[in-house]
Amino acid sequence: LVLTLICLMFSWSEPVAEEVTVTLIHTSGFKGNLEQTLKIQPLFERIQRETGKALLLHAGSALSPGESAYKGPGKSLTVSLMDKIGVDVWVPGGDDFARSPDELSTFSRDASFPILGANLHRADETGRSLSQIQPFTIVSMGRLKIAILGLSAGGNRIEVGDPVQAARYYVPLLREAADAVILLTHLSFEADSTLAEEVGGIDIILGAKSTAGSITINDVLIGYASSIEGAVGRIDLTFAEGQLHSTGFNLLSIKGGQGPSLSGILAGWTAEVDGQMMPAAAVIGTSGGGFGSSLGTSSAMGHLIADLMRIFVGSDLAFVAASNVDPDLPEGPITVLDLFRVYGWANQVVIVSVKGSQIRDFLEGGLKTTGGFFYPSGLQVVYDPSAKKGDSITSISVGNQPLEDKKSYRATVEDRIATSEGSGKGLADFLDASGRAETGVMIRDLIARHIQTLSQIKGSVDDRVQEK
Repeated sequence: LVLTLICLMFSWSEPVAEEVTVTLIHTSGFKGNLEQTLKIQPLFERIQRETGKALLLHAGSALSPGESAYKGPGKSLTVSLMDKIGVDVWVPGGDDFARSPDELSTFSRDASFPILGANLHRADETGRSLSQIQPFTIVSMGRLKIAILGLSAGGNRIEVGDPVQAARYYVPLLREAADAVILLTHLSFEADSTLAEEVGGIDIILGAKSTAGSITINDVLIGYASSIEGAVGRIDLTFAEGQLHSTGFNLLSIKGGQGPSLSGILAGWTAEVDGQMMPAAAVIGTSGGGFGSSLGTSSAMGHLIADLMRIFVGSDLAFVAASNVDPDLPEGPITVLDLFRVYGWANQVVIVSVKGSQIRDFLEGGLKTTGGFFYPSGLQVVYDPSAKKGDSITSISVGNQPLEDKKSYRATVEDRIATSEGSGKGLADFLDASGRAETGVMIRDLIARHIQTLSQIKGSVDDRVQEK
């Protein structure tokens, strides 16, 4: 790559005299929602026809939590889909790293597009770069050259270098070799802002954040879009005489769009459901509606999963991480693919012993921590959202009885969050590990059994978590 960059720096390119526009379509966050993802394809193809020069950039959280469960003609169902819709560049981030580096490399092998991460290395004794992941790519669009540098917050067993340091090294080199320098990132807004403020030579930063929109900092456009939220970003780069003269950012909705059928994509793909291999497109039941987006601390799907976990073992309580649940299940047939989208993690049901005081502290922390809330079952919580952390809960009842701080309760939780490993490691601080009991049953199998037993399920939200 360095040799290629040097060659590009010294290669001669005749300046582009006429005004030329290159369009970037930017998104993030597929997370296994393949039907929504496919809606990008016709939109992107239309823009390609209109402009003649367009790139589709993905800023991470593409892979489904249940990606490894799918078996089929390729290494990864999602990567196959990304090829299908025309992705040109991908920067892994978020849930993409909820697996080992070797597994991520395996999933990436079939990709026909470059995968970027200039600041990512293995967190082992080798410290070597990740297979299939390169620092940057330079795309030729006629006589124009567009440089794209990837930066990510990394994840499981990944050593993350300073993105500012990486950008300071690569951006000047890319500036010499290309007509525009784009940073495709999976970082925080604060990190993106720091890059814009402290690293010269950047034209645009396109990142991954659930809140879509754009802002300009230090003359650098920073844009965000997410297909999960139903939007992609369109960025038009206008060049004259080889110089970037203007940029524009617009959000394009894909919520009402129609994409190609999933049937062709899913052909040959299967997944294990409750010990049985089933086609990914197989219907296991129907949804009667009521499963929509989460409403703050409440979610019909989150409540259902927590209830299934508690009832399965007969415990006092149950908790499921809100960040592990996709709350949306439209009315209609429920397929294996839907099951793995709603809850794709290979987490098992475990039982732990926990004191009442620990439950109180745990809930207090979750109510005030972004992404740290757990949907409960078996208890009722009343809290004051305006109160400071530590004082927000006004009452907790378990089985219609007030929570007793010194009493031990049996709670059902996900195995990964009952340990010091995994995304929910904070919960381990509140649990008595000596009281842990394994069940060997996967949570998504409990959901599948429930759907198959009832044939049709309907969602509803109760008042187990109330604002004062």
